[in-house]
Amino acid sequence: MKRVNLLPVAFAILGALPAVVRGQVAFSLPQARVGVAYEFPIPAGGGLPPLSWKIIAGELPPGIELQPGILRGVPTTPRPQAYEFTVELSDSSQSPEHFARALSLLVKPAPLHMDLSGDNASSADPPLKIVPPNVASTPAAPVTTLPSGSSSAASPTGGASGGGGVAPGGAAPPPAPPSTNNDLCPDGRAENMYDCRDDFVASTYLGLAIDTFASGESRLYLNPNAPNGPKERMVGGIDFGYRLMGKPAVQAGPWPNQLWVYGETVHGVRSTDVDCTKNATFLTCQTALAIPNRPADQILYTFRNATSLEGFAGFRYEFLTLQPASISAANLYVKTQAGFLTVAGAPSAAKAIHHVGLGAITTKGDFQGSYLEVGYGRNDLFAQHRLSRWKVDAYLSRRIRKGISFFAQINVDTDIGPGADSIQSYLGFDFDLRKFADWFSKN
Repeated sequence: MKRVNLLPVAFAILGALPAVVRGQVAFSLPQARVGVAYEFPIPAGGGLPPLSWKIIAGELPPGIELQPGILRGVPTTPRPQAYEFTVELSDSSQSPEHFARALSLLVKPAPLHMDLSGDNASSADPPLKIVPPNVASTPAAPVTTLPSGSSSAASPTGGASGGGGVAPGGAAPPPAPPSTNNDLCPDGRAENMYDCRDDFVASTYLGLAIDTFASGESRLYLNPNAPNGPKERMVGGIDFGYRLMGKPAVQAGPWPNQLWVYGETVHGVRSTDVDCTKNATFLTCQTALAIPNRPADQILYTFRNATSLEGFAGFRYEFLTLQPASISAANLYVKTQAGFLTVAGAPSAAKAIHHVGLGAITTKGDFQGSYLEVGYGRNDLFAQHRLSRWKVDAYLSRRIRKGISFFAQINVDTDIGPGADSIQSYLGFDFDLRKFADWFSKN
């Protein structure tokens, strides 16, 4: 019998595979379950658009299909071993670049259950259902970053949108509510994996400035005629931010590379200038903090009667995403900010307040927009060490209904020495200018 040497054939087959696949361990995707809708976004970057996706080896689970940038479907066939397949990504260059990744997906059967809701069940009582523990709701799978291959193309990253459990009777349950309050950013979309902020954000706010622990220089400048005891001002203003560079939809991995320009005004009304007998609903006149019934009126009053004005503008570069798999992901940033403070009737020019800072800001979730920052700069309100001031700024924001958020903020300005220090606190409500009509609803 003639012996056939199969070694050249094996080498030929191996050589036909992309280099990135050879010797590669399959990446395990979050598990799927029969009858439950499954989605796994696979964002990609680099190359020349448009990009094309295809399966070059193995097989997808029945019911699952590969669409551009996402695995989607309702699996129908479970099995003990994971389905293994290889996804190849190609660009539109004249000599296309290719990136391939071996993946595996385990499809589990529908949970065991009993449904005794037949004719023998009493119509007066709800049907009896026996469901094993912890199967009525399957927690969302964490966002996962695929390991890098040896290709020169960018490594794709992916995140599971999270699956629900299977309801008794084998039917898929209704979609779980989004785990963020931001209705502009529903969960499960690849473009919202890291960041739910719009390219342009603008709001107006109304609140209290508590200057009790501010420095003597600050109190004399801002509220010189305030009586002894707590020092308060009614404040209002406008905030805006615009993303100049970087798009969350194309972010691959924890590198947002976003550049923002932003600005803020702070209009302050001295506590002695507010007549609480005529304005009992104003925040400075209330004993409990409550959402203003007529916020537009109070904001207009604050702007028209302000005795102090602060203005800030700057650039913020966000370069690293912290906890990217979390619903409260945050971007680490550096920034530079210039500002001023002036008071009506002050004999001198506006006081300069500038600094550079390092901080982190949340980009999605219930506390979107909250931040913590440490900075160093200048504050001309202080007679000593005005050019060497350390600053800590902590801002907490929590949406309470559509278009309205509660905020609390504390600013620390210190020379870390024997000189004067200042601590100012702010409490109030922030109103999204894009949702002006919702300010007056209770949804």
